[in-house]
Amino acid sequence: MGDMAEDFRALKAFRQEKRRDNTNQSTAYLAGLGIPFESKNNGAHLIVDSRVDFWPSTGLWITRGPSGQRGRGVRHLLQYLKNSETNSEPCLDCEQKGTYPSGAICKSCGGTCRVPKGTNKGVIASE
Repeated sequence: MGDMAEDFRALKAFRQEKRRDNTNQSTAYLAGLGIPFESKNNGAHLIVDSRVDFWPSTGLWITRGPSGQRGRGVRHLLQYLKNSETNSEPCLDCEQKGTYPSGAICKSCGGTCRVPKGTNKGVIASE
């Protein structure tokens, strides 16, 4: 039974080191790309571009606002930020016209845009 306890202690230490490494790598990656973020709780929680809560130790990110979109990984976070920048106008559900790439995030309502067949006008996907 003692060997099993040692194995679990070793696993716990490995996971802690992995989370610490994830935090250091993700934070350095964002800083290296010049992505603005605010560090909270000694770097355990980052507020990226004032729009996304990011926990670099686990890679979890959640958008602020009504959509609360979730994802994992710093690269997926960067992809989200890039896609949301391309969609700077409100969606049709916000009663304003615009053309949006499919999968973009509306900056007004936070919904995910999809493009219906035969049109270039985006509408918000129902959830």
